[in-house]
Amino acid sequence: MHRQCLAAPTGSTGLAVPDRMQSRSMTANRPPRQQRLLASRPVSRLPMARPVKRSFFLFPVLQIDTRSAPVFDPDQQTRRLCPRYGIQHLQRYYKTIIIALLFFKSSILTYQLKDCIMNKTLIATLLAIACGSAGAAELDLRTGYDTGMDKWFSRALIGHQWSSGIGGWTELTANQSSGSDEGYDSFTAGDNEAGVYYNYKLNDQLSLVPGVAHVWNSNGSETRPYMELRWKLSETLSINPRYRYQQGHIDTNSANEKVKAHNYSIWATWKANDHVHFSLNPEYTKRVSGPDFNKFTGDDMFELGLQTRLVSVSKDFTPYFDIRYVDKGDKKGQEVNRTWVRVGVKIPL
Repeated sequence: MHRQCLAAPTGSTGLAVPDRMQSRSMTANRPPRQQRLLASRPVSRLPMARPVKRSFFLFPVLQIDTRSAPVFDPDQQTRRLCPRYGIQHLQRYYKTIIIALLFFKSSILTYQLKDCIMNKTLIATLLAIACGSAGAAELDLRTGYDTGMDKWFSRALIGHQWSSGIGGWTELTANQSSGSDEGYDSFTAGDNEAGVYYNYKLNDQLSLVPGVAHVWNSNGSETRPYMELRWKLSETLSINPRYRYQQGHIDTNSANEKVKAHNYSIWATWKANDHVHFSLNPEYTKRVSGPDFNKFTGDDMFELGLQTRLVSVSKDFTPYFDIRYVDKGDKKGQEVNRTWVRVGVKIPL
């Protein structure tokens, strides 16, 4: 930063120069070395420029102070006064400036995405999680195929758990028919989900995880509070049972009803070795109000999933493979058996 100086030619100020005795009396209470310097050089008085408390955008404003102050005249030609200011304020507020720039950049990104993602709640959740967990979040990308309904579907999830135990995630899904006569126009948005939870550690083996998720799509929305128990039986085996209550509404041309359901699931994970982990996930959902899932399954649905994860193969990603049996489906009035085949990868950010 440039140093600003006030200068005036010698003899042009009209100020009286004090005599030697007065100069020495002014330096009586200074250290010996400074006393010798003051006594050996002429002293004059000039208006002094000082930073004042008023500021503009975090930088102090210089103002000429009418009070006088002693100034050295080392070259006998020009009197200079060079106040120090600005560096300390930059060091103090540089984090604020960086955060302001990041917020401005996020605002531009939000404006560019508004035509692609119309839900404002989703945008806010994505930005909050991405900014709050920068450098420690995990991105989960997955694609799969439904053999019964003849459809492809994809998912992108980003989530993070902080050291305090509080965590959150947001998820986007999309569906794509594999029919050769439908083309890319059949690409539709699926369920979107956002949620938060708290991992309360009871001891080294048990953790209690309450949380809530909100799911929405073009046909309606659901709020899903849940309670999960994470139980580490040994170094290689763990079981996570979960109960979830689902309440929402369906708003379509044929129905506008409230939906209530109970969901029960268990995740059992076995670490075969340092590189291969297997997980078994049975899940059962029972609707107590609202329309049936379809005319073949009725108001309850059963699913069974088996997942294989390849860990420690790379520090940059963790691939996994998932095959899942889903209850009967209704494809254009015909009963079909549904099996999901899914492949995904988890990427630490």
